[in-house]
Amino acid sequence: MRISEATRATGFPRQAGVHDGTLGGCFSLAEYRPKPRRRSEPPTQSTVPDKDTGPLNYYANAHPYLEEPLERLRELIPELKELQPTPDQKELPIILQKTGQRVDDFTNNMVDLIARETVGQEARNWRSDLLGSQLVLDNYLILVHNNGSKTTISESRLDLHGNVPKQTQGKEPGQGVFTPGYRVSSGFASSTIYFATSQQPGSTFRYLGTERIDEEDTYVVAFAQGPDATTTVTMRGPGGTEVQMLVQGVAWVDKSSFQIIRLRTDLLVPRPEIGLNRQTTESTFSLTRIPEVRTPVCLPSRVEEYIQEADPQMRALKFRNSYVFTNYQRYLSNEKENNADVADKKSPRIYDGNARPTYLDEPPQKLAKLIPELKQLRPEADQEALPMILQKMGQRVDSFFRDTPNLIADEYVREQEIRSIGADDNIGADYSTGANHSIAIDRLAQEIRDEYLILLHGDRNEAQFDEYRMDKKGNRINELSTGSPKSRFFVTHGFALSCVYFSTAFQSESTFRYLGEQRIGSQNTYVVAFAQRPGHATMSETVRGSGGAEVQMLVQGVAWVDKSNFQIIKVQTDLLAPRPEVGLDRQTTDVTLSEVRLRDIASPLWLPKVVMVNIRFYGLDFRNEHHYANYRQYRVSSKIILPH
Repeated sequence: MRISEATRATGFPRQAGVHDGTLGGCFSLAEYRPKPRRRSEPPTQSTVPDKDTGPLNYYANAHPYLEEPLERLRELIPELKELQPTPDQKELPIILQKTGQRVDDFTNNMVDLIARETVGQEARNWRSDLLGSQLVLDNYLILVHNNGSKTTISESRLDLHGNVPKQTQGKEPGQGVFTPGYRVSSGFASSTIYFATSQQPGSTFRYLGTERIDEEDTYVVAFAQGPDATTTVTMRGPGGTEVQMLVQGVAWVDKSSFQIIRLRTDLLVPRPEIGLNRQTTESTFSLTRIPEVRTPVCLPSRVEEYIQEADPQMRALKFRNSYVFTNYQRYLSNEKENNADVADKKSPRIYDGNARPTYLDEPPQKLAKLIPELKQLRPEADQEALPMILQKMGQRVDSFFRDTPNLIADEYVREQEIRSIGADDNIGADYSTGANHSIAIDRLAQEIRDEYLILLHGDRNEAQFDEYRMDKKGNRINELSTGSPKSRFFVTHGFALSCVYFSTAFQSESTFRYLGEQRIGSQNTYVVAFAQRPGHATMSETVRGSGGAEVQMLVQGVAWVDKSNFQIIKVQTDLLAPRPEVGLDRQTTDVTLSEVRLRDIASPLWLPKVVMVNIRFYGLDFRNEHHYANYRQYRVSSKIILPH
């Protein structure tokens, strides 16, 4: 399949034997074509040929970045800034041997899989003006093909209904819909193929040293494909031009398991004859447990991709794709019901049932990195105090819901939409052109002043609260937005209810862990983590996506509890698991409560004073800051208008 010349778009690599077709008129077919070894042929010295006769000619004068001195390499790839250089290459053979075995095991033991994929896409012109952005939700297929002598892996997509993704001119975030004018790639699960035992002779490797990535100690190895590469990528550009692509990259290899946990790849050289100047892909891999598969599989969890092309006037077109993969499952292609299960958009069990409640399972040192507020935590050795803490916390929360009247407060909200453009300091320079790519941040912000209502429904024995906003004219505000189609804000509520998980009525629906003690300002606190239990939680938040899909959200969190009176003074909540089918990847809410005394209310109430919310929704990042003041009882007044 060849692309239409009118679209002027190139295809992108499908690694490891992928032979899938296009996703629409703006994508071309990219194939891996094994070619015979040419060990007896000397390298051909040539400049860029008029006609691409193969990688041997085009790449003869290529200078991969593994040849650069370490100082220059750090400039090109800032992820190497903490690298501890190695004085020699003595360890390289054993690293390549064991890493190759790991990659071979991956290929040999792989089964057909399907995952939920969220693709956030941006397109910009040569001035970095935003041409458009969209989010695509679909299913990502990883299929294994074995003919008895050779195993290959293909990677493609299905929409949420199990159909091949469509292409549309629509502008709203779509479910399995790719819009013309963007670029999309695949092949991420098999992108470690360059380290397979059978593929290593076709590349040059350099052991750079060691580096700590999060909590993992890693070996860092650079590589570059050479003329003897047995696997290349054929790409068809405008007018049917075919070129064969070679790549270079850096891998971070876990020292204990020899699993590749991070991989960056770049073009070995630009290919101006098809308008492709840059393609940088950064993949993060995680060990994933698959139902019915005995051992965990190392699969991509997130991929960032940066592409730069040239338009007909030779000006840059820039594309950025962010891929997030969740909910890996076995794919049974002969069972129609399998697609329906994967497309289930209502039950939280698909994501939350497989979620790992990070706050409960992580050691204190790592938890402090996830939640910086815990840096001064004094960890507790056991859980003996937890039952007493939960009992007294529950009593305090129960009294809050029993004693709180209808309230209204003045609310000030500062909302920001934050967009990242192009590459950033973590991506570094484009080695192919030698140009440095800086990050440009568009911060779209607005400030809103309104009134925030906390209303009681039912009676004191079975209280239910509703929280919403009202403008100065008394009209309910459903959504805070500038109304601009290019600048959408996302705002949440329910902060007064953030302690409800500790109510005696709901404690059985969560799991708790006593973390230790910490001083917050002038108060000594107990610190307790919690996570709602999938299948047991009856209290959840319903979120509706752009396509009408509804999901139930479960959360995890940490509460800081005053030791003297068991009052929660601060609580942070996070999603128990992302929900990409409605575009929600992150929602972190940090609520600081303060004592409020009201006339006619004997006991003080503890209510939100400052709330910070960080959200990633449909590929966009939002940061909201809420301030509350002047709490007072809310009484509804009405006018009686007599008929004339």
